[in-house]
Amino acid sequence: MSFLIIGSTAMYHWYQCARHPKDIDLISQSKVHCYSPSNLLVETSWNPVFEEIMGINEDKVFLDADLLMTLKMSHLQWDIKWRKHMSDVHFLQKLGLKKNEDLYDKLVAHWKTVHGEKKINLNKNPEEFFNKHVKRKYDHDFLHTVVSYYKEPLHICIRKAGSEVMSDQSKFILLPEETKLKLAMEELLVVAIERFNLEFHSTKSEKLIAVSSAYKKLVTTMTSGWFCDYLLESHYSIFFEHRYLKHLNNSLLKLEN
Repeated sequence: MSFLIIGSTAMYHWYQCARHPKDIDLISQSKVHCYSPSNLLVETSWNPVFEEIMGINEDKVFLDADLLMTLKMSHLQWDIKWRKHMSDVHFLQKLGLKKNEDLYDKLVAHWKTVHGEKKINLNKNPEEFFNKHVKRKYDHDFLHTVVSYYKEPLHICIRKAGSEVMSDQSKFILLPEETKLKLAMEELLVVAIERFNLEFHSTKSEKLIAVSSAYKKLVTTMTSGWFCDYLLESHYSIFFEHRYLKHLNNSLLKLEN
């Protein structure tokens, strides 16, 4: 029987400081399911991309660490076991692992056939694009000026010609990495403030939860394509030591003055 061990068991094999596995997940064309009275202990899964993964995997038993991160990251555009996958990706990014771009794209394309496309249409004017059902205390564009790191919101410098909403990837690619991160954090903080009613006197815990929840919302329902991919690739850098917190507090203080 040809198989590879994936999931938390593979991660624990490579890194004993990872979370302890509770079951064993395999990629295999053979059907193997093993249950205890109350738990699924062993489960297999298969899709066409797994054949290619097994062809390039170097270890004979466990999925290689970089491919493991690629597989886990490919799940994150859908709200399915999201916190677990995101925690694992954060852990693996911290160790410096990078995704396999080609396999990631193929896996995401496959999951779209399983879970469905995200229905996000950016080719609209602002009034059509922003959800009218979201109760906003502040105007969305005004919040962007408040959280801006510079004189104007960074999304303006990558706006696609002729559009008030769509962004141009070719312009984004040319930005320095620190500017890319700040652009992502501006988007993140706007959503956190407007969707979770943050105020300057909100507790630190409330702010951290709001930003984390805003990140999940951006990834799973509000973005797609290259910017969504960038958010996922940069998760560790964005959330490292809550680097956004000081800027968030300064922005919230501006709103009260």
